[in-house]
Amino acid sequence: MESRKLQKRILYAMMLVNLFVIMYYVIVCTVSKSVICEMNMAYAFLSKSGRIPHDTFTLCRDLLIYYGALCALILAKEEIYDESILNRVLICAGEMALSVIVVRTLNFYYSGIALLVLADLLYYENKKVPRVLFIVLQVLELVIGNDEILSYFDNNIQFSSYLSGFDPMVRSWIIVAESLMTFTNILLFLLFVLTMIIRQKAENSRILRLNMALSGKNAELHEANVKLQEYSETIKRMTEIEERNRLAREIHDTLGHALTGIVVSADAGKILFDAAPEEAKARFDVIGQTARQGLEDVRRSIRALRPDALESHDLESALEKMIENFRETTGADIRYAQEAGKLLLAQDEEVTVYRIVQEGMTNAIRHGKATQINLIIDRKDRNLRVRIFDNGVGMQGKKTGFGLNYMEERVELLKGSLRYGNREDGSRGFFLEAEIPVRGVNPETEMPVRDISPETEMSESNVSL
Repeated sequence: MESRKLQKRILYAMMLVNLFVIMYYVIVCTVSKSVICEMNMAYAFLSKSGRIPHDTFTLCRDLLIYYGALCALILAKEEIYDESILNRVLICAGEMALSVIVVRTLNFYYSGIALLVLADLLYYENKKVPRVLFIVLQVLELVIGNDEILSYFDNNIQFSSYLSGFDPMVRSWIIVAESLMTFTNILLFLLFVLTMIIRQKAENSRILRLNMALSGKNAELHEANVKLQEYSETIKRMTEIEERNRLAREIHDTLGHALTGIVVSADAGKILFDAAPEEAKARFDVIGQTARQGLEDVRRSIRALRPDALESHDLESALEKMIENFRETTGADIRYAQEAGKLLLAQDEEVTVYRIVQEGMTNAIRHGKATQINLIIDRKDRNLRVRIFDNGVGMQGKKTGFGLNYMEERVELLKGSLRYGNREDGSRGFFLEAEIPVRGVNPETEMPVRDISPETEMSESNVSL
């Protein structure tokens, strides 16, 4: 910030020095014409120069107008300069045009104004290509805008012609003054460039420090993420262990107790069957009551594992709600087609289908970075089929995570099959296909329909025998 203020002050100093230089040339030319007339050297002057000099008042007026417009544009630039390309082009072109007009009005005696304009352009323009272009154009103006060079192409009165009427000593002092002001302008420009370089280096150092600090923060964040992942895995394992222990306690306290009572009552009923039929019948009533109570306890334990959505909605509604929520939270394009008809499934089958869809969509976004997910539920023979495929990065390597292993366990418990991998149609992405031989639910009793497979029929016949 301080270097910017210093550059601004240098710019103002250059404006003042260039004003002095312009007035210096006007004064020298005016006094020179008076001296030449007093010394009766007008004819010789006109013969040498080949043209009549400008009127002093007109010259002074034009220079003050053009240079004043240039200074006004430089001072107002901070307020009117913006990121618009048209705005920047017009302002920069206006500055360079005014500097050329001032140099031309001075008959190319002095072209140091190009350094003032170049400093101002470099102050506001930070892009490399425009800077290089400005430097080339202003250096050309500085070098070419010289009366001795242009006198070969244009019949201008050279400044040395005005000095011919002065005494050699006075002429020397005039040249010294001209050189000092020109040198001061160049020195101020070099100081401006030096402060710009220092500021750029300081900015680069600041950016480097910020990048190093950012790299350090990124390393800390990566380390924190690793620790968080380890902590998450630990929590997951602890949760699994805690859930297993809870289920073990639940089975021990409910089903174990019920089965023990059933075994005891059955043994007692067998003994009393012939001796006391009424007592044996009472024992069998106790067995039925204990079994029903145990079954209710098992159902209560299973219900504790069901998703909340399945407690308040049927499977189809729960799936549609989950898909809609997932679509809104992730922004993914999820295309869902339910072609299996009415989904009347047992509770464990509902939970499995729900979890497969949930885990499949989650993996597609989390690991596959997918933007489109296709979900189809249909039937293949007597099996319910769930197919999910996406447009993500696909499967990297052969290692599977907890989610896929958990899905396999769930499907295998229902004697189903699970396939997954990179899409087989050659498209980019991952696919997952689960087939479940559903038992279904009797709509009247809301109980699972009996499995009528050959194996089941044979087992039942063996029991009856």
